[in-house]
Amino acid sequence: MRRYAAAFAACTLFAAPAAEAVPYDAIVPEIVEIDTTGVPFLILTGWGWIAPTGGTLTAADFAAAQFTANFSDPNVAISFLGFPAPLDLDVGDVGGNRLDSPILDNTAFDPLLLPGETLINPSMPFGLSLTLTPGYTGTGTLNASLTLDGHTATYSTEVRLVNGGPRMLVVDGQRVAAVPEPATFTMAVLGLAGLGLAGRRRARATTSAR
Repeated sequence: MRRYAAAFAACTLFAAPAAEAVPYDAIVPEIVEIDTTGVPFLILTGWGWIAPTGGTLTAADFAAAQFTANFSDPNVAISFLGFPAPLDLDVGDVGGNRLDSPILDNTAFDPLLLPGETLINPSMPFGLSLTLTPGYTGTGTLNASLTLDGHTATYSTEVRLVNGGPRMLVVDGQRVAAVPEPATFTMAVLGLAGLGLAGRRRARATTSAR
């Protein structure tokens, strides 16, 4: 009985965090054009939308979001601004700003919404900043990841720096499914292993009692 209780406690310890982690999809640019004319520093909101796919992402989850990013062109510095106005999102909710103007346009995201999903717009701006020489042009690759509640969405975006046109134009969008972090996955496996071990020990105990 003591062994069974210990095994059950262990599996509960390992399994609970994995059960709480909420999967989500990130809707982000696959190809984006950015006008660099006349400014050394750009703040671009509406970079992406977030869609929970298995539970509720809370404002606290967004406040604790982690970003990593690197850009292939060393002449451009890119960083994420986080979620300055986080809110709770349930399955079916999509958080983000829809931009449809001559200056900022991310309407290429629209076809990536799934049936039953509704964009809460405007909500929770998800943006990034660029620092570069005014008028700088070129094409590079942004490799980025976003971690929310134990799940990470990793993606690449072709960034075209141009002179003229909208300040930001999303040419093509992509929908990226976040995957569990290794630690979360390991805890889930250990939790299942603990349940199996406890079950085998209980079966042996029942057999011995007979």
